Amino acid sequence: MAMDLEAMRKAREEKQRGGDFYTFDEGDTVIYVCGPCREEDPLAFVEVKQHRGKGQKDRSFICLNPDSNKVLNHPALQAYLAEQGKDIEGGCPQCEELSAGTFKGTPEELKRVKASSRYFWNVIPMKYRKDGRLPWQALQPADNVVPCPTPFSVWDGIMDAIGNEGDVTNEDGAIFLRVNREGSGQMDTKYKVQPDSESLKKPVKLSKATREAIAMALAEGGPCDLYKIVANLILSRAEVATRMNGVEVEVEEDEDEKAEKAAAAKKPNGARLATRPTPGKPAAKAAAPKGKPKADPRGEPPACFKMDCAPTDDECQKCPFKEECAEACGVDVPPDFVAVKAVGKGKPKTAPEPEQEETEEEALAVEPIAAGNCEVGKFYQLPDDTVGEFKGAAKGKAFFQLEDESRVKLDVKDDVLPIGDDQETSSSGSESDGESVEAEQESATEEVEDELAEMERLLAEKKAKAAKAKSKTK
Repeated sequence: MAMDLEAMRKAREEKQRGGDFYTFDEGDTVIYVCGPCREEDPLAFVEVKQHRGKGQKDRSFICLNPDSNKVLNHPALQAYLAEQGKDIEGGCPQCEELSAGTFKGTPEELKRVKASSRYFWNVIPMKYRKDGRLPWQALQPADNVVPCPTPFSVWDGIMDAIGNEGDVTNEDGAIFLRVNREGSGQMDTKYKVQPDSESLKKPVKLSKATREAIAMALAEGGPCDLYKIVANLILSRAEVATRMNGVEVEVEEDEDEKAEKAAAAKKPNGARLATRPTPGKPAAKAAAPKGKPKADPRGEPPACFKMDCAPTDDECQKCPFKEECAEACGVDVPPDFVAVKAVGKGKPKTAPEPEQEETEEEALAVEPIAAGNCEVGKFYQLPDDTVGEFKGAAKGKAFFQLEDESRVKLDVKDDVLPIGDDQETSSSGSESDGESVEAEQESATEEVEDELAEMERLLAEKKAKAAKAKSKTK
């Protein structure tokens, strides 16, 4: 019996889990950012809130709280969930546990399970170069529309470009964006987004073939329908509660999925579609399988595989599947795990306890300590008055993570101030430094949301003006 290729294509799209998500290589990549999936949508991206599990396998799941995870309120997503028979009524069990104060775990586990954001876009990778001294290489296949989850830094760069240059997605006058990735390791990777100079000088009118490719990919139910992709990733409320208890969620395969896996097993490298070639790397030739396939010596991948890779997390650093997972999640490959309790000679110094007769100013005075003697997981005041969490030290450098999750390198000989109980900044005097940092992060998030609302208003005004001008010309 001949294989039904159309049925296979539909089965693959139905079960898409992120294996074809686009990730940026080190160097410069020029992309076209596609417009919204729906005509009525004012934004070209979808923000998704998710929780990370606190267990050893660090499994993640999408937050089911519609108040914070706004995408759950979108009619298109709700229709897909109903079609798939997923019940998310009742809210998010993880948020309920956090709000009720019944969460049981360490401060690190508490930080891990709090909701965080991922930003999904649709893009067309246009060209790439490893170095500014090298010529650009056109990326193939042409007009390849792919979903692209990005970290906050890339999202922020794209939003800046839209705020400064206007609607960069305009198919009659598109402005391409250049995403620069510098570094490939955990500590030194940075992203920078700016308009492509050529299209900035002369905006590009997209070809008919490109427009058709975009329309087909972003169509309702298409391979780049972000709402359908997100719906595929969502677990039901019952499944979320099960996952919170550390139990593996098993999903029964339907006949299409079984057929898909059977066909993929016949291919040397599985059924994943190539989104673009890796510049400078020749395609590997896979030998045809002989006999019964051997079991993977690494064992079974964790449930969070290709869902939530975090380079700074211990479990991700220990995971034998971290290379594939990091590529699918669009993050740097986690480094090998190294257990570090304290770096430097001797025990970490602690601030002297103030005597009762000391004045308030004397009580707040803290003896500076060398950065190399800091304790992992503790917060310190850095020489530039910022506050950072000490993550470890290597090769004579101490690494601190700031509130915006950026990294700072200091010489291990530099002095920093430990943040003690007497230096808390909360009005009640009972909150920890970690809670103070989180409060500042929440404030920053609110500012971003306000900016986003203003951006929506400006885009709506622009569309209204364009429609009015169009009606006058008729």
